[in-house]
Parts: sequence; structure tokens; C-alpha cells
Amino acid sequence: MFKKLLAKQVPSTVILAVTAIGIILAVWLGIYALVHQVAFGFDQARDAYEAMSIIKGDFKIIGPSSDVQGVFHGVLWYYLLAIPYAVFRDPQVVAVVFFIITFMTVPLAGFVAFKLFGRRDVALSTSLLYAFSPLFQAFTRWLSNPVYTLIVAPFFFLSLWRYIAKQTVKDAIVIGATIALIIQSDFAFGLLLILLPVYFLVFKLKVRFWDFVGFFSSLGIVSLSYVLAEIKFKGRATISMLDFISKSHNVIPIQEQILGFLTKAAELFSLSFFSMKPAIVGLLVIVLIAMLYFKRAKISRKPLIFSLIWLANIFIFLFFSAGFAKSSFVFAPSLLLFIATITYLFYTIFPRIVMIPLMIVIIFYQAVTTIGWVRSEFTPLSIQRGNTVAIEKEVIDYTYISSGSRPFTVAVVGNPLYIYTTWSFLYEYIGQDRYGFKPSLHGKDQAGYLGTLNPVKDKEGDLYLIIEPGPGIYPIFEEKEKTELDIYSNLIEEKKIGNFTVQKRKYKKN
Repeated sequence: MFKKLLAKQVPSTVILAVTAIGIILAVWLGIYALVHQVAFGFDQARDAYEAMSIIKGDFKIIGPSSDVQGVFHGVLWYYLLAIPYAVFRDPQVVAVVFFIITFMTVPLAGFVAFKLFGRRDVALSTSLLYAFSPLFQAFTRWLSNPVYTLIVAPFFFLSLWRYIAKQTVKDAIVIGATIALIIQSDFAFGLLLILLPVYFLVFKLKVRFWDFVGFFSSLGIVSLSYVLAEIKFKGRATISMLDFISKSHNVIPIQEQILGFLTKAAELFSLSFFSMKPAIVGLLVIVLIAMLYFKRAKISRKPLIFSLIWLANIFIFLFFSAGFAKSSFVFAPSLLLFIATITYLFYTIFPRIVMIPLMIVIIFYQAVTTIGWVRSEFTPLSIQRGNTVAIEKEVIDYTYISSGSRPFTVAVVGNPLYIYTTWSFLYEYIGQDRYGFKPSLHGKDQAGYLGTLNPVKDKEGDLYLIIEPGPGIYPIFEEKEKTELDIYSNLIEEKKIGNFTVQKRKYKKN
């Protein structure tokens, strides 16, 4: 009877209403995470300072530094941050701006799935699974340059899919502009350009003069900051990249390549749906291929090939030994297409009577994963565990209240070591706004680094040692800092605030 009920045509309004309610619940889940887990470390503080300086007239042509020395990401991220920081100043509120914009692309995700696979059930399920995806949720509360790839990706996929169906100059221009925006978000995404000729070969597209001109014109205009930076700095990034490529490419045995690909695919699957080990993913791939073979008459091959070509970028990044290849943010250009493709394969293989409970189980597991990450202070996009604005505000409040709102000094053991940009920004734009002054700094000379905390002059009053959470904060440096501070001060109190340790000290007289 249940099977017959499912077989009946469900009104479109009911399906849309259920999907809308599901997305609203995903937004609520995102808000819960946003309140507790907006990571704010050195990278975010640096970006905030650079964005604020743009409002003051200090215009930029290079963006955040990458993990390849001499190579910088696109500068667009600083300009996107400039107005939100100028208006709100608080990183947690700035994160809300990007949270709203990123979540507005969820209906677009469903639209992309519909255009590719031509199925309403796949489109609506994609939008739900995408909105609840733990990795998507993590991106919505992450203030870092790769995040706007998720905003641009749907427009890129739509224009590329339209261009394959019917080659037009307009779509060629949009493809060039959108992939340039993706490369602006992270320099490493320039590797994605390798995949575009593959589409021409596989789908037997014609190389047309005006399409060529339109594509490279829009690509060049949106990437102009890279060109200007190369001119100004005499090709520094190009030289650095060529040196990096020549040194980082490794000849990997085929079995290690397969294992590496399965491991990365398992990571993406785990961050998108639910945790699975590489061996299980490999087995699942074999089972899916076998089941698809028997269902081959029902498969839409063209969109599936379209997706698989793009998802091959996961394999391309494995050829490089830099940090970006191991980071989870490299999935940003692939997340939407991966979820849409897996959803389509599920609907192709399983009957609807199986898909409905399967969807409920997956969404439940996705939500539980996000909640678990928030409660355990984990995010796949940040190295330090628990360096969130919410906790950092508690640390700031503790130092002001404990000092009786009298002038005090701070020392920090953080990441990077002896660079205090993070706490300089927090005290300048949160502490000073709330309490009317900012503390002095006890630490290394900050000449050449961003920050406005003044070095301590008269060693009097309260001194607070802030020890950030790890990993990356080695005990040897904690002990070294404590030993040095013991020369100048006496320990009064040690307090745990989240994953931070804060010591209240009193400077010794004379």
C-alpha cells in the first residue's frame, strides 16, 4: 500500500513546500553553527586589516598570500570584505553577510542539477543535500578567500552546460568571467583551466574565433589584478610558480595514485554526506559501476560525463605536494557538482520507495555531523581547534573585567608564533569599541606586521598571557614564554576559556 501511495503523483506545491521547509531547517542549523564557530585567526585578521585599509584609500593589487612563496591569491577578496568590515567591524557580523549570500545559492544548486539531469526529484534533493552538507555548512561560516567559489560555481556550470549544448559568444564570455572569479578566489584553482580543453575534445566542440576572443577577454579583464601585480613585481609570481611546479611534481606509482584518489574521494564523500573509509568508497564505486551497468538504459550519459570531467580536478591536485593539495578547501569548486551527481546516481539505482527514507537518513546524519563539529570545536577548514570569535570575545571580556577596566598588558602564544595581528585586531575593533581603550603588548617587536597594539612601556598593573589552541602551538614555546614572564611577573590566576588558556599575572615592582 505504501508503495502504491508513493507511486501516485504528489502535487508540486507539496514537494516544493517540503523542500522549502528543509532548506529553512538547514539555514537554522547554519545559524546555530554561525553563532558558535566563526573561526578567526591570523589569516582572517590580516584580511580584515587589508580590507579596512582599502576604505581608507590604500588600494591593493595583490590578495592574501598562498603557501607557495611569492605567489598571492586574487585581490578581489579584500574588496569584497571592505564594505562589510567598514560598516560592522565585528568579524562575526561580517560572517553573517557572506552566510546570507552563500545560502542564497542553494536554489541555484537545485537549478543546476535540474538543467543537467532534467529531473525535478534530483534537483530538489540536490538542493536539500547541498544545504545540509557538512562541508557547505562549514564554508558558510568561514571568512577566507576560497568561500566565494561556492557563490560563483553555479553560474559557471550553467554557462558551460549551455555552451556545450549550443555554442554562443555570450556563454563563452560568462565562462571566462566566472572561471576567472574562481581563480581570483584561490590561485591554485588556475589548474582548473586544464579541464576546459577536455570538454572541447570529448563533446567535439568547434574552436570559433569570436568565442575564443570573448572567453579570453573576460578571463583577462577579471584576472587583471594578477597581470598588474606581475608587471609591478617583475613576474615574481610566475617565476615562483614555475619553480614550484618543477620541484613539486612527483612520479607516483600507479597503485599509490589510485589509493590517493580513493582517499581524497572518501574525504569529499565524508565531508558531503557521511564518513566512509577509502576501502569502503572503493567498494562502493565498484558496486555503483556494476549497478549502473545494469541500469545503463536509464542513464543520461552526457551530464554524467560532464560531471566526471570536472570532478577529475580532485586527481589533478594530487600531483602537487603543497599544502593546498591536502586542504579541504580544494573541494569548493567540486562540491555542488559532486552532490548533484551522487544524488542522480542514487535516483537512477534505487526506487523511490528506497530514496525517501535514504534521503531522511542522509540529512539526519549530515545535521548530526555539523552539530558534532561545532560542539567539538572542529572544522575541516581551520587548523586551530576552537579559535572562534565567540570564544575570543569571552577572552577579551575576561581581561577587561578582571583588570577592573584599568590599563593592562597582553602577551600571546599563538599561530604564527610572535606575530600578534589576530589579537591586535580583536582588541582594536572589539575590545576598544566595548571598553573605550586597548591594552599594551608585551612581546616581540611588530615592525613590518599588521597591528596597532603599542609596546608596553611601564611594566605595571595586570599582565594577561593568552595561549591559543593547537595544533601548531607547541608546549616548548608555551613553557618558554611562561619562563620569561616569570622574570617580570607573578602568576595570579589561570583560567580555561574554551580551548584557550589565559593567565592573569601581576608585574613585579622594580
